[in-house]
Formats: sequence, C-alpha cells, structure tokens
Amino acid sequence: MSVMSFIRMYCLFCIFIKTILAMFRSFILPFAALLLLVTSIEAQICQPDSMYLDSSGFVFPVPYDSLLNPEGGIDQEACINYEFDFAWTLKVPDTIMFPGIPIPIPVESFTIDTVGAISNLPIGINYKCNPPNGKFLAGKMGCVQLYGKPTSANPVGIYDLEFVGVLKTKTGANIPVTFPNPQLFPGHYYLKLNEENSPNCTTATSDPDAWLHSARVIPNPVTDLSILEVNGPTPQSIVIRMFDMTGRTFRTWVVQIDAGIQHIPLDLYDLPAGYWIYQLHSDRGFTTSGSLIKTSR
Repeated sequence: MSVMSFIRMYCLFCIFIKTILAMFRSFILPFAALLLLVTSIEAQICQPDSMYLDSSGFVFPVPYDSLLNPEGGIDQEACINYEFDFAWTLKVPDTIMFPGIPIPIPVESFTIDTVGAISNLPIGINYKCNPPNGKFLAGKMGCVQLYGKPTSANPVGIYDLEFVGVLKTKTGANIPVTFPNPQLFPGHYYLKLNEENSPNCTTATSDPDAWLHSARVIPNPVTDLSILEVNGPTPQSIVIRMFDMTGRTFRTWVVQIDAGIQHIPLDLYDLPAGYWIYQLHSDRGFTTSGSLIKTSR
C-alpha cells in the first residue's frame, strides 16, 4: 500500500469517527437525557402502602365518617399556590359482596379513567394512577395519587371528592362503582383547601413517632380464630373495633401493646360470614383500619 493510499484511508476513517461522534451528540445524548427525565417522572408515581398488603379491602384510607371512622379520609390539607400530594392505596378484592346478593361475586378488575374519574377536584390538582392505565387487577395492589398546586381561582373551603370506576366481574358484568358510597365504604373524602400562607399549609398532619407502623389480620380470610399483628413504635393503648358495611359495631376490644411487633388473638367464632372492617384507634389520637373476610365454617 502506498503512502498516499494510507493517508486517504486514514482521512476517511477520521471523517467516519467524527460523523459517529456528531450522531452521538445529536441523538444519543438527548435520548439519554429524555430517558433520565422519564425515569425521574416515573419515580415520582405513588407506591401502594404495604401496610395493606394482607388486607382484603378496596380503598385505603377508608372515607371519613363521624361515627364509623372519625380519623379516616384525606389526612392532609391543601393550600392555594402550594404543592399538594396525597395517595389512596387500592387493593381490589378477589370477591365482593353486594347488598341483596347472598353469595360473593368473583372480581376480575377495577378500572378508573385516567382523566375525569375524580370529581370536585380544586383547579390545579390532578391525579395519576399506578398502574398508569388505571386498571387494577383483583388481588393486586396499586394507588391513585393526587398532586399539583391549587390556583387562586379556587374558592377556599371544603371539597367533597368522589372517584368512579368500573368493577368487572369474572362473569363478564361491568358494574359502575363510586367511592365513597353507602354500600361499600360510607362517608366522605373531604379535602380542605386553605388560603395562601395559611398556618395549615403543611403536607403532614400526623406524628410518625406515634403512628402504628403496620397492622394486619393473619390469616385473611378467616374462619373462627385469627391473629391481629400490630407493629407500633412506642407502647400505647389501642381500641379495636369490628363493624360491618352498614356501620353496625360487632365488638370492641381495648388492648395494651408494647413497642415492636405484637400478636393479638381474635376470637371471631360468632362473627357472621361476610366482609368486615376493623379499626384501630390509639390513645395518641391516631386511627388506622383494614378489612377481613369471614368465611363459613
């Protein structure tokens, strides 16, 4: 090979390398930046609360009700021109009981539209789902996140939120379901919107050191005897209430727990078969809740 041929080949190689580098700068780097941005956005999507992993309920926290669940509902307040963030955990049950139907109905999924499913939201607050398509499969956990900054176009006050979806049964029926509702979870999801610079413009209203880290019933569904596993950060007195879907209280227990994981025996022999809600209220003023299914013996 002559010297001139070698030089020409070398020059062509250099041009090739420069072209590749230019393509990398113009395409790969912006693509990588976009990928990082998407990853960052996805990382901000809500995650379901693992506290409800063994619960057989539907939507948590359950709605606020002055008698059934006075500590339920949305526990955060919004403020004009302040960022707001709140999430519901959804765990669609494998079966569901409807009033007037004596047998449980097998469930396939619960779906909410990704736009327009939540009514009475203040302007500036939106929602998104995990999974992103809003389809929650039976037995799986997901969440719905409220986020955004309420604008000054909103009147200050209480917003009574509702969200609607379609419950698909394994028999092929599609049943519209609204939360809250008197049959499944009575009460309200009140969102309080404060004026800008209000002293209540905070994103948390509970003391994490006084809260229960977790609570679950083992096993669930239950027959006669079960265990309520409670994990608390400090010793405290706990009031346990068991009530049905109409709000009728079946039984109330008062127990003392130490810090850490505690196992509280539950004798549910005379509890009728069906869907039940249990509520734990601590002497520090905080409440958590879950649900269980009592099966026939």
